[in-house]
Amino acid sequence: MRIRTLLLSTALTLMLGGPASAETIIDALVSAYQNNADLMAAREELRVTNEQRPQALGGWMPTVTLRGNADEATIDQRISPSYDRRTLSGALEYNQTLYRGGALSATLDQAENTIRRQRALLTDTEQTVLLQAGSIFMDVIRDSRTLALNRNNIAVLEERRRTTRALYDVGDATQADLSQAEARLAQARAQLIAAQGQLDASRATYAQIVGQPPEAPEMPGPVSGLPETLEAAIDLAERWNPVLRASGLAETIARDQIRIRRGEMLPSVALVGRVQEDSYDDPLPLDRQSQASLGVQLTVPLYQSGADHARLREAKKRANQRQLETVSQLRKVQEQVIRAWRDLQTARASVGALDEQIAAARLALESVRREVEIGRRPLLDLLDAQQELLDAEVNRTGRQRDVVVGELTLLSTIGALTAESLALPTDLYDPLADYEATKWRLFGTGIR
Repeated sequence: MRIRTLLLSTALTLMLGGPASAETIIDALVSAYQNNADLMAAREELRVTNEQRPQALGGWMPTVTLRGNADEATIDQRISPSYDRRTLSGALEYNQTLYRGGALSATLDQAENTIRRQRALLTDTEQTVLLQAGSIFMDVIRDSRTLALNRNNIAVLEERRRTTRALYDVGDATQADLSQAEARLAQARAQLIAAQGQLDASRATYAQIVGQPPEAPEMPGPVSGLPETLEAAIDLAERWNPVLRASGLAETIARDQIRIRRGEMLPSVALVGRVQEDSYDDPLPLDRQSQASLGVQLTVPLYQSGADHARLREAKKRANQRQLETVSQLRKVQEQVIRAWRDLQTARASVGALDEQIAAARLALESVRREVEIGRRPLLDLLDAQQELLDAEVNRTGRQRDVVVGELTLLSTIGALTAESLALPTDLYDPLADYEATKWRLFGTGIR
């Protein structure tokens, strides 16, 4: 399949993002794939939906019913003495629908299409979970780096405050210089507290999505194998996006419903049989009677209060609605691909621009430091230059996160963010296993 080939290099690149001892993004994706409760619930939902096929198949199968009856009556006759009659009867009845206006085959087709739609929705849930896992993995990296940058900033500002205090004590710095240094240090401590809180929140979300707390996550390498052009990405999304496929199958299901409703208005043919045994306990010579019958029953609906016509009209209107929803979903998918593509390009360009800003900010900081030391510029300029460098480094960390998440988002829009497409090193869930075990299962109530 083309989409698997497209993503082979993607999986390898993601796996080689960090050293072997660190937690990689692949580790997070595998853990989420194995442990996420939402994904496991969606798998169970598919197993539930698989039962619709044997239910639909049951419309072709016979029903066999055993009936029994016992009664006692007193027979009072004018010309002869009264007597008691006890009657025991048993009947075995057989009924099998042979034809119902095409509704039986339509019901089976509808069940199959409903199962296919649920598989597409399962794929969408899988992509959503993996995207959430990848995003929160990058959030933890971003917040950890932001925390480290703020700690380093506090160390620099504490040293600057000590230096300023020493200069103030000997009269080479003013009270304003000392107050500015202390104010910036207090601001940095507040930023550190906020950064710690954000990291704690991200770690909690990570545990909820992935199923375990993060352990030294490492920045992954760039994702290769993405579509080379926006047009190629849109083409892949129109063919493989699971939500779009589910919408198309919902339209097919609605058209199956039209066939079902139309079949209810047509003649039906059934094979019916009955075997009955009656026994009597009375003075009459006839104490046992048996009868058996087998025949074909034709039922022609002539008028059913108009409800059948209303149900057919409803099914047709529902199919029109589903068709329009499919058109709407196609446009939404196209918009999502374009947005993901543009956001990714913007994030990549921003990282390059921020690298240049950081390089310039470091040069400016060093220049301002020298000018402050010789008294040509005030201390406030040095503090501002230090803050500008910190802001640029924090922004770059955020944009690096946006690049990876943007790549994963683009994969999701084209239907390629699945464990199979990414070749995750784990046992894959087989959506067909339960279906194959269930599709002909017409006996038994146990579940696996």
